[in-house]
Amino acid sequence: MRILSNVGVRLGLGAASVAGAAILASLVSDALAIAACVAAYCGYVRLVEKRWPPAELALTRAAARELAGGFALGVVLFCATMLWIALVADARFAVEGGALALPRLLLLAAVAATVEELLFRGVLLRLLAGWLGRWWALAISAVVFGGLHLLNPHATVIGAVAIAVEAGILLGAAFLATGRLWLPLGLHAAWNFTEGAFGTAISGTDAPAGYFATHLTGSAVWTGGSFGPEASLAAVVLCLAAAAMFLRKLSTQ
Repeated sequence: MRILSNVGVRLGLGAASVAGAAILASLVSDALAIAACVAAYCGYVRLVEKRWPPAELALTRAAARELAGGFALGVVLFCATMLWIALVADARFAVEGGALALPRLLLLAAVAATVEELLFRGVLLRLLAGWLGRWWALAISAVVFGGLHLLNPHATVIGAVAIAVEAGILLGAAFLATGRLWLPLGLHAAWNFTEGAFGTAISGTDAPAGYFATHLTGSAVWTGGSFGPEASLAAVVLCLAAAAMFLRKLSTQ
């Protein structure tokens, strides 16, 4: 059908497929949501875009390397963010849930990363890049990604802008530089997992029961305020520095 070649139609169908699968599967179990979203995305690619297999989800040696590398980078970036905050603000850490909290946090982080990366990088960024070019697509998808975080509890405009700049650009550049979703998936999951492990607010949502219970006081510029460390100056600067590596690679392609 000719209508299926329309970018707007594809964006709508792709987003509806992934989001719908995530909502329905989450009613059963979080673990099922991951498989359901991947299956829905693959079904969309096969039936609507008439592509198979989806190169952005190819199971290659590079996929494992990028997923692991992204996860390591995400952990380092968030730990560096917390170190910076601890040096310039009052940060107190106390063990709360301990190691028993980590498996649940990892699962939740993996679910959130899978759903959001399929939606925002797999569908939105990829389709916009084919239509408008990579740079416009990167900018637009980052703005949309950050803007939607205004719907979160305790959301702030500064927090949404920070998400657009640090996460929208970093994750988008990681995807465009590799052409695969594995690197941004690892990055995204690791950031959320480590943030949860520290027991801080995550994108405006209340702090989960993490390994630590973290209490931050000081200027919101340094701590991120009620939105969490993602809205801190440290997170923005460090994530943009990491994004610069991928942007440089992208500019030479």
